[in-house]
Parts: sequence; structure tokens; C-alpha cells
Amino acid sequence: MSNTVTMSIAEQGGGCTDVASPFGETFLTPGRVGLIQLIRVSFESTVDRPDDLRGIADFAFTVLTDQIAAGPFFFNYMVSLPPPGTCLAASGRALDVLGFSADRQLAGGDAITVEGPGGARMATLNSADAEVLGGDIPDLGFARPFLLAGNYRISSEGGADVGAIEGDLAVPGLPTWVNRVEVDVVDRSQALRIDWQVASPDDRVVAVLVFGRASAYRTPAAVLCVEQASAGSLTVPPRDLLSLPPSNARAFSDRAFILVGTAPAGAPLKAAGLDGGVAAGIAVVGKEVVLE
Repeated sequence: MSNTVTMSIAEQGGGCTDVASPFGETFLTPGRVGLIQLIRVSFESTVDRPDDLRGIADFAFTVLTDQIAAGPFFFNYMVSLPPPGTCLAASGRALDVLGFSADRQLAGGDAITVEGPGGARMATLNSADAEVLGGDIPDLGFARPFLLAGNYRISSEGGADVGAIEGDLAVPGLPTWVNRVEVDVVDRSQALRIDWQVASPDDRVVAVLVFGRASAYRTPAAVLCVEQASAGSLTVPPRDLLSLPPSNARAFSDRAFILVGTAPAGAPLKAAGLDGGVAAGIAVVGKEVVLE
């Protein structure tokens, strides 16, 4: 299957709302908006490797944009979460998480300063990719992780379009993926259950992303499921898993991953020249798997 997109439709009809999303409805209205995400990822890969890979990587994703395509049908995989208890399957260009680039980028300075329990770091504004802030994986070039769980202050000096940015947000502790060890080989024809425990009662939702890419299909595909953090588990149905390509552990480009992430409610991002904005801390536990 290719070019797959699924969506959830409320029985009562009406406009879409993102009541459980940490990003709120910031991106449903045209205007000048900002998004800053601080993301901690704990990851392991033991599939067809001479040595297991385990470690932590910390990232910042930032964008200031004049939204042209906003509205009730706005979609971007970075912020458009399905309602709790549902899943969203997509492939191809629908997974372009940098789709904000279709809008006009706003000049808000060169970088933001991130200050928190681990000290202070700089991150480039409107970077083409998520920028590494720290970690203990050798290839990242950092000696230690940076995004410890706790409260963070973000700021910038501002630029021609957007003034000085100010905001406070919380980065949650890593969730515990309870049945992580059991999930190595995923039969796409069977339901996949994920169990978790969150580190804080403030964590709002848990999102499970199953991502696969196979060179024979020439396009990546993913399934994103969301549930209230307090639920403790969710099940990815076979109809969504079968939209993913089977993986081949021996082909570097044919890999599959499962990410289990949690986030509290997002915090307002304030600056002269912005109509709205949100800053969110996200904690993710992930592993490489085999999709059959």
C-alpha cells in the first residue's frame, strides 16, 4: 500500500479540536506562529548489530513561520496528533515534518538560549533539522546529555519580524515502556499492545509512533497513535500496521522503529510579532524493531 493517510472523524460532526494535544489549537488559525520543542530520546538498537547501541540524545526543534496553509484542515506530523484512543497512518510527503517550510519563515534572530537544570545551550532558530543539544551517543559529539527532567527558560534577542522570545516549559522525565523487552518482532497482521508508566501525573498524553522505511517501496510510512497518559496502554490495530512496509534488518535503509513519547501541556510562547506560539517538552523511549 502506498500514499496512505487515515483520519479520525467524530460521530457528532463539527470542527476539529485538539483538546488533549500539548500543542493546543495554535496551528489551526492563519497567522504568525512559533513552535519550540525540547525533545529527550532514550533509544536502543539491537537488531543485526555486532554491538548493541543504547543511549540518550537531546534535541531542539524551532520554527517561526507566517502560516499560509493553516485552517481546519492544517496537518503537520510534528503537531497534528489524532484524538486520544485513535491512530493516524500516513506515508510519503504526509510525513514531511518540516512542512512548515512551505510557509514564509520569520526572522527572529539567529538562535535561542535554553537554560535549565543541565546548564545553558544555544539552538539555531528555523533550523532545517532538529538540532542536537547533548547526549551520550558517541557519534553525536557530546560528552553528556543536557535535557534533564525539570523546568526550562527559553529566550532570544529577536529579529526583523519577531521580537525577543520569552517562554518557560517543562521537560518531563522519560516514560517507562513496560513491555519494551517483549516487542522485538512485530507481526503486522496482529494487534500491537504498548504498556507504559509515566514519570509525572502532569504528563498529558502518550503517543506511540511506529515508523518503517523500505527501499523497495521508495517512501517511508508511519502510524501514530495517541492515548491519555493515565490509560497506561494502547493497542495499534492491524489495519494500520499493514500500511507499513516490512523491514529488512540487513538493509540499512530498510529499518523500523517504535517510539513511545509523553508530554505535559504546552506553554505559551510570547514575542512581539507573533500571533501565537507554543513551547513543549517531550520525552521519548524508543527501539529498533523488525516488521513482518
